[in-house]
Formats: sequence, structure tokens, C-alpha cells
Amino acid sequence: MSEGEHAAEYLRRQGLTVSEHGARCAEFVHWFYRGWHHFPQQVERVKWDNRFVEWVHRYGDLCTFDSPDLTTLVLMAHDLCIRVEIEPAMRYLRIRLHPRDLDAIAGGWAGHPTMETVLARWRERNPARPEPTKETR
Repeated sequence: MSEGEHAAEYLRRQGLTVSEHGARCAEFVHWFYRGWHHFPQQVERVKWDNRFVEWVHRYGDLCTFDSPDLTTLVLMAHDLCIRVEIEPAMRYLRIRLHPRDLDAIAGGWAGHPTMETVLARWRERNPARPEPTKETR
């Protein structure tokens, strides 16, 4: 994929049908894996024309620190307004993305919150811990 090309355009050039939701998911996937060459599945095996997109993550762990992929997944989900589900799939993990509307979704539920909103709600109930200093490391 060349610089500036959107992920959905790349998939369409591969002959795949990509819905509006699939296009948002494709951008998410491309950013998360840092390029299609790291995507753990052949793009042709994923249905990009649904309201949601899912694939099997074969890279092992999703972590919050040493390799912060889990944190990245959560931050991206809130920034891009996409609901992320993770479930077991034999020895792997299945990741499913459901794009959400920024303001509201069907049925009157509140829209997908930004990371700032989630963190503010968290801090209301859980005070921040002090940052480590040289003395406490």
C-alpha cells in the first residue's frame, strides 16, 4: 500500500467488496498491525462487506506494557469509535470490530465514548497513582 492510500482502496484493488463499516475497520486493522504485511490472515479470507469485521489474531499475547498491543487496541477503539470484542478461538484470539456512530447508535444508547470521557469516568472512581520517581524505581 502506498503512502496516503486508504486501507479500503487497497482492499478494493485486490478485488474485494468493502462496505462503509468495512472501510473503517480496514483502517483500524492497517494501523493496528502497522501494515498489511503484518496482518495475521489473508485479507481475502476476511469479509470486509459486513457491518462488522472479524479475524483470528495469531501473534500470541495482547499486553499492556512490554508490548503494548492491548493498550493500543483500546486507545484506537475509542479514538476511531469502534467497538472491539476479543474472544478465544482455540489457541488464538478472535478479534471482532463493530464501528459505532459518534453520537448515538440504534435503540437510543449513548454513542461510543472518547478515551478522554472513559478516563474521566475512571478517575472519578479511582484516583491516579503517583508517577514513579528515581527513588521508587
